[in-house]
Amino acid sequence: VRRRADIDIAARAGFFVKDNFALGLGLSQKWRSSNDGGFAVRPFARWYRPLGERFSGFLQTEAYYQVTRGEVPSLSEGRFGLNAGLGLVYFAHK
Repeated sequence: VRRRADIDIAARAGFFVKDNFALGLGLSQKWRSSNDGGFAVRPFARWYRPLGERFSGFLQTEAYYQVTRGEVPSLSEGRFGLNAGLGLVYFAHK
């Protein structure tokens, strides 16, 4: 039996450029026991739809550039991608 350990750490920050629309940047680091982890930069845009006084739903689009380590440490590979998704957020202060 082969054991595998994966660790992902990610952070995102953004700011509202106008009502209900925000731009931001995410950074993530992955460590894999299979030695294929890497670092990613993820700019994003979110459109918010209020669902009450403190809750909002959002539609997010995100592009990313990820650099992964290969089997040989000197070989790295860059990957581009696009994501889209839905989410829910609670604003603690209004």
